[in-house]
Amino acid sequence: MSSFPGVVRPALFVWIIAGVGVTAFLWDRENRPRAFFVGSFLLFSFLAVCPGFFFRQHYFIQMLPAVALLAGIAVSSATQRLTSAGHGLLVTAIPVFLFLIACANSIDNQKLFFFKMNPLAACRSVYNENPFPEAVQVANYIDSHAPKRRAHCSARVGAGNLLLYKTALGDWLHLYLRSDGATEVRFRNAEADD
Repeated sequence: MSSFPGVVRPALFVWIIAGVGVTAFLWDRENRPRAFFVGSFLLFSFLAVCPGFFFRQHYFIQMLPAVALLAGIAVSSATQRLTSAGHGLLVTAIPVFLFLIACANSIDNQKLFFFKMNPLAACRSVYNENPFPEAVQVANYIDSHAPKRRAHCSARVGAGNLLLYKTALGDWLHLYLRSDGATEVRFRNAEADD
């Protein structure tokens, strides 16, 4: 769970509002009939993150719909509670303003990623040294060097940095992505093996 703080930190206040949404079933009677569905949705969203017990940041994407639903319940319940207490429009709008401030804070916390990084730098900040940016060059190389008679290519990752591509006709393209950034490519035609 060491990646959980990295998931929560950029939108901490939205997660706090979602935490208030979890408690809304205790203090808002109108939401109690929905408690089982929303609680189950949150539980199964969390369980979807757990298989293999590898908690990488992008796995938590599966929890975001439940968190968004809980944040909406918190804002809606608080607004309804303030309205039923007879407060004016300005006071009843406070939960909405707090939510908007939380969203603005989340965007501000990630402004470097959203607005200033180029796509390559953004990819490196998310995926570190994984060769995703190089995948475009690899795909272009495959397209220009693989036989034109192929129907399609499928890919699988081998051990280490070896990527193997097999065409529909059985041709193999071996790509070795070395740590110095160079790519070594070998092509073996299935007809040559016959």
